[in-house]
Amino acid sequence: MTNTDDLIRQQELLWTEMHAASKRLKAFDHFRNPIGLLPDDIRTSAEYRNLKAACDMAVQKLRAFNKIHLKTIRKTQNVKG
Repeated sequence: MTNTDDLIRQQELLWTEMHAASKRLKAFDHFRNPIGLLPDDIRTSAEYRNLKAACDMAVQKLRAFNKIHLKTIRKTQNVKG
């Protein structure tokens, strides 16, 4: 297994983590009002804030990973065909 394969596997894990966090956050979508906003009591609840923070952290981790490694992954994928 090459270093690139490890990077791809790590990126897939970060994507999975981000999508799982996003899915948990979407559980609050049924509280949205007609214009798409969440009520203040939902947004200020500890449960929502914790899920939102986890989702934001997952996005930031994936963004930071891609900033460093995405060019390397793409170069090796283009060479492989």
